[in-house]
Amino acid sequence: MFARIKASPYRDRFKVIVGGSGGWQIAQTGAFDDLSVDCIVEGRSESEQTVDLFRRALVGETLPRQVDVGHPKTRESILVPDKRTTFGVVEMTTGCGRRCQFCLPDLNPQLDVPKDAIMAGVRANVREGNRQISLATEDMFIWGQVRTGTPFYFPNREALLDLYSSVVNTPGVDQHVLSHATIAPAVVDPELIRRLTEICLDKSPIRIPLLSTHPEKRALVPLIGLETASIRIARQIMPSKGVPFSIDDWPSIVVRGLEVLNANNWFPAMTLIIGSPGETDEDVRATLDLIYEVERRGLFAFFIPSVFTPLHDTRMEQKQGVRETREFTPLQWQLMMKCWKMNLRPGQASWWGPAAWRLGSLGLWAWKLRTMNGPHFTWPLMMFASALPEPFMGKLGRIHIGRPLAIKTRKELLATIKPSQWKYLRPDNGDMPEAVVLAGASQGSRL
Repeated sequence: MFARIKASPYRDRFKVIVGGSGGWQIAQTGAFDDLSVDCIVEGRSESEQTVDLFRRALVGETLPRQVDVGHPKTRESILVPDKRTTFGVVEMTTGCGRRCQFCLPDLNPQLDVPKDAIMAGVRANVREGNRQISLATEDMFIWGQVRTGTPFYFPNREALLDLYSSVVNTPGVDQHVLSHATIAPAVVDPELIRRLTEICLDKSPIRIPLLSTHPEKRALVPLIGLETASIRIARQIMPSKGVPFSIDDWPSIVVRGLEVLNANNWFPAMTLIIGSPGETDEDVRATLDLIYEVERRGLFAFFIPSVFTPLHDTRMEQKQGVRETREFTPLQWQLMMKCWKMNLRPGQASWWGPAAWRLGSLGLWAWKLRTMNGPHFTWPLMMFASALPEPFMGKLGRIHIGRPLAIKTRKELLATIKPSQWKYLRPDNGDMPEAVVLAGASQGSRL
């Protein structure tokens, strides 16, 4: 495409402006002339600055190489398209508030789009024939909380139920897909999850027959960040990931959150980072311990592992971790392959599926993967293909069989919340520590 633009006989008559999340790559590599790009726009488009740029292009003015557009600072300045959008995406919030070191979207202001603007975007999609809606957000549970004076990590149940009910029940909306979320709110407010399920599950287009108890096997699959189960690494790169709970309880938060989510037919896709800066084998073992704990308890999530990437403009931009999978240790390879082995299990419902997958993966390893991925890949691949039972491979010392974890109960987790924040807990969630209930009531709270 760029070659055709560059070779056009009319190239001197038009301007090429590039935006989007990858525009910075053109600037960093100095590829303006190679790609025949006149200008890149860094940032969002809701700005008079961007509109003026197009005015200048239309009259043939020389454009700057790069235009940096700041993020909207107020909820009113966020524009919601009044036309059909890809996959029916309508923006719900920006920012998150948890301040993970590796995350770029969390550096944006924590804003929520007004409900009337969201609903206008929903109606615009329906009006132009789009039957699916997905509310774009870094964390769906912070919507409706920014201006209440309540900490963002205590969800505004009534506001969220009202919004999602309005979206899902809009005439013409046949399908609804969840976006990003965090897992701590499921521990804080299980009743919210239950009631959101009543609203959203029937409109989910995702079906998982081996997991869902829904009559039509529908499931909700939000994207949630796990990243690591190593407390040492978690303290360094995401110390606020579990608030209002301590990051020291992160494995317990994940397990108890999954219990709530799975009970309501939520099976999240949980991202994992492999090869974070300074990651040791003991850190990887800690994450494997959690994965095996989830499996032993009969819980399920789609664990999505990826190699650490120092994203541009993040606080870890200059950090160096594992650069490619060939540098993986045996334990890092095991974590990668254990995640994908678990992920594939719900899809192998046929009698021939597991055998075909086993033979196929072994054949691919013999043909190419053993040389491509290096010697550390062999035993993790054998585990993935179920060539030998995992306990047997563990006894041989070839893989790590996860150690049992001491997981706190929900009541024990709630008891760790700061006393000054007990007033934000809801009495209808059950399993509430008596001391929390009494203290909240004495403070004249919502309890």
